[in-house]
Amino acid sequence: MHILILLLIFIFIGKYNPEDSSFKVPLCVKLTIWSVVLITFPHLSLFSEIVIKILFPIWVFILFTLFCGTFVLIPNATGTVFGPVNLAVNYGLVFLAFVSF
Repeated sequence: MHILILLLIFIFIGKYNPEDSSFKVPLCVKLTIWSVVLITFPHLSLFSEIVIKILFPIWVFILFTLFCGTFVLIPNATGTVFGPVNLAVNYGLVFLAFVSF
């Protein structure tokens, strides 16, 4: 029963068409959550050892998942901000910045 409810929730979320909305709201939400998790990451050491063993993998999973969310949102942002004419070149330059540093 729980799996069916979870499946229905994901189907409901999947029906949402992200192209109907702007990239700005999801990007701001993602960056806000990412910054909160990143700021609280060094303070995990204040908890007990058992709590750290639980929270550390969760924090790392959230950080890496939100980092991957950047690769989902940036193509839409690149096309919207710079236009579709030179989308491939601009897209390449934006993603070159990820490997440059």
